Amino acid sequence: MAARDAPLVKADGSITVVTYNVHHFRDASGCDNAWGVLNTLASHRPDVVCLQEFSKRTTVRRSDHSSKPAKRKGKKGRSSPVEGATIAPSSFNSKGQPSKWKFKSISEFLSEGLAISHPGCDTFHVEHVGGCAIFSRFPITLIPAHGETEAESYGQRRFGRVLRVSVDVSMVSPTKTLQVVCLHLDHFSEVIRMAQIKAWVEAHFSDDCAQIWTGDFNALTTSDYAAAELEEVARVRAQNQWESPQNDVSTLMKQHGFADAWAEHGMREGGLSTCRFNTRIDYVYVALCIATPPLCTFLRSFLGHWDGIQCNLLYFVGHLNC
Repeated sequence: MAARDAPLVKADGSITVVTYNVHHFRDASGCDNAWGVLNTLASHRPDVVCLQEFSKRTTVRRSDHSSKPAKRKGKKGRSSPVEGATIAPSSFNSKGQPSKWKFKSISEFLSEGLAISHPGCDTFHVEHVGGCAIFSRFPITLIPAHGETEAESYGQRRFGRVLRVSVDVSMVSPTKTLQVVCLHLDHFSEVIRMAQIKAWVEAHFSDDCAQIWTGDFNALTTSDYAAAELEEVARVRAQNQWESPQNDVSTLMKQHGFADAWAEHGMREGGLSTCRFNTRIDYVYVALCIATPPLCTFLRSFLGHWDGIQCNLLYFVGHLNC
């Protein structure tokens, strides 16, 4: 079967969703890591990718792809090495021939690069607003905020950074659509996060279609931790002049019928941390018509040797059960 004739639907009919805070495609030392992000994402063959701290103005250089260690580290603008890279610059094709591109926008780079891991897929569809981006193998349609202009709904802090799309999954479930919401809530205050999530749940929660709400919630679930662990979390937060551990956002999501996919269906492999402070603040919430096999796996992935900085993502595999 020719690659262009290969089916877009996976053999088991599943849909794989990844959420990832890419920190503007920089590691902790200020080095570019777009190639590392792409290869990590592509290795899991996602169908839908939700990114936070996405910078659409980022430009990727072909020459940044290298397995050689960088001679200097910590200088902003230098690229980080990519070891064991699975997607090379020559993989990007132009009319069936290896492309000799020098620069690509980050949207084009990820759209084409993610498609390389899926035979039969030429490019990923993309929508991005306010620092959030969604890439999808399936066609997507942006769903704007109700009664507000794009600038008003996405530009003000009280609304957070949120992007909502409708994903055409008719090839998987002909009678249903899947709505995906990518969020990045306030990092400072649970009060602000609650205001943000309440506004969006009230405006956009729907009980007549399958939904996935995912992203960097910057919120804790206190039941993730034993008493001693929670005391340590509180100590570290106080030391950094943050609020004490709060549980309001995760409670609100559960009250609206969302299932915390990792907590309820995951194998709990690799610990709880999705950030450098050893806490879980990133979530995949699912609602209605989604069956989840025990494949919602928390992954702790190291991208290269960027001073030992740990880059984390959440990875979810599910089926539309309707």
